[in-house]
Amino acid sequence: MMFRHILLAVLVAFSAGITYAIVKFGVEHFPPVFFGAVRYVLVGVCLVAWWRVPVGRRRPVLAIAISMTAQYIFMFSALSKSSDASSMALVHQLYVPFATIIAAIVYREVVGVRRWIGMAVSFGGVVVIGFEPNVFVNLDAFFLAVAAAFAGGMAVVQGRRTAGISVLSLQFWVCIYGVMPMCLLSLATEEGQFTSILDPNWAAILAMIAAAVFGAVLAQAGRYYLVQRYPVSMVAPIMLLTPVFAVLSGVILLGDTLTWRLLVGGMFVIGGLGVMVLTPNLRGESKT
Repeated sequence: MMFRHILLAVLVAFSAGITYAIVKFGVEHFPPVFFGAVRYVLVGVCLVAWWRVPVGRRRPVLAIAISMTAQYIFMFSALSKSSDASSMALVHQLYVPFATIIAAIVYREVVGVRRWIGMAVSFGGVVVIGFEPNVFVNLDAFFLAVAAAFAGGMAVVQGRRTAGISVLSLQFWVCIYGVMPMCLLSLATEEGQFTSILDPNWAAILAMIAAAVFGAVLAQAGRYYLVQRYPVSMVAPIMLLTPVFAVLSGVILLGDTLTWRLLVGGMFVIGGLGVMVLTPNLRGESKT
């Protein structure tokens, strides 16, 4: 991998990791689903030049838009209910084993013993995190993060059907398809949307803009740029820095506390992911 692409990969992991703390800061002021809807608008405006999608490819784009929108709704809601961002970021990394399990069921892919072990280790780490006192008193946030991970795993698997579609076009249409359901859900279940706009917290507004830039444009587009040029086996290990950056940003920016349960659970999660992404693919095995 060229040195500048290694730096890009680290930037992608950093962008994805810091987004958890940025979103956590934003949803302290804005209702979480409303935050996601406005974020979609911002991303859509930035990517309007990439509105074209190849003829006949709208259906897979709609499918992945449903999963990604569900992922954001669950994740933003989890961050708004949780007392910290670090634990939720680590739980969300379950999207990797979820994607592998879904691919094995849907596409009958052979997973292999090592990856099953990696999945078990990651799930075990999440169980340890679940018994962290700060997490245990907010179990609704914990299970929302698990639901976000499942939806994210679905999106990863559905992404296989979007080959040939520009990643920026995909991002644009995910925003177009998802913004109205998010707005309607926010109106039906949340309060204070207009107050949060009429009485703006400029730091929270900057957080919303940063979440759009770092989370949607840099992290997503950068990741697809890399995997289109290098084998997943070269890109995936660097992406393991994402939960590390997520925890560090939570500690530095939000004052999250690193307890022994969070550290041990986090090491299990990252270690399990490492086993999964670094295990050589068998014939017919998922490359997720």
